[in-house]
Amino acid sequence: METNLYNKKVKAEDLFLQKRYKDSMLNYANILQENPMDKDARIGAILSDMAIEKEEEAQAIFDYYLILKKRSPKDAAEIVEEVIDSFDFNADKITNTLMDALETKANEANGISYKDFKALIKKEGDFKRVFENIMFSTRIIIIGKDEFIDFLNNLIEYEFNEMALNYLDGAVEIFANDPQIRKLFDKLSEKNIEN
Repeated sequence: METNLYNKKVKAEDLFLQKRYKDSMLNYANILQENPMDKDARIGAILSDMAIEKEEEAQAIFDYYLILKKRSPKDAAEIVEEVIDSFDFNADKITNTLMDALETKANEANGISYKDFKALIKKEGDFKRVFENIMFSTRIIIIGKDEFIDFLNNLIEYEFNEMALNYLDGAVEIFANDPQIRKLFDKLSEKNIEN
């Protein structure tokens, strides 16, 4: 599994370096579909989209990111995200482009976007029932931290505690010292004490 993910990242990176930005962005979107919290894929997708309008800047940031990953792998993503934020480009446009690409891929890959999952809950009125009906047959494609936090809140609220804990353990590596993640751990602990 790790080798497959590595190969996908190498392919997406190569496409970016070949200046095939749309292909690169789709490859990064595929990685994000399977690994929504993958920092390399997120940065690669953002820079691929940015390169369509601001090629020189995106190429420079991408090169900088590759250097940082070798020197300081833990801090590279955070540093580059700050650099990206300092540029004047429409981050909402990038997010929407990624979400559209991922939703298309989700439909093709026996998955459902979190937005569509929430629409089902609204229609059916019960997270637990909807989640239990799809959890073994359909993947829920979560895009971004807000969706991830909302999903975890619901898992804890509807007593999918072991599953929530597994997700939280993985999230600690990605969102180290994040107050929202800490609150979710506390909420889960309180639930476990009550039961």
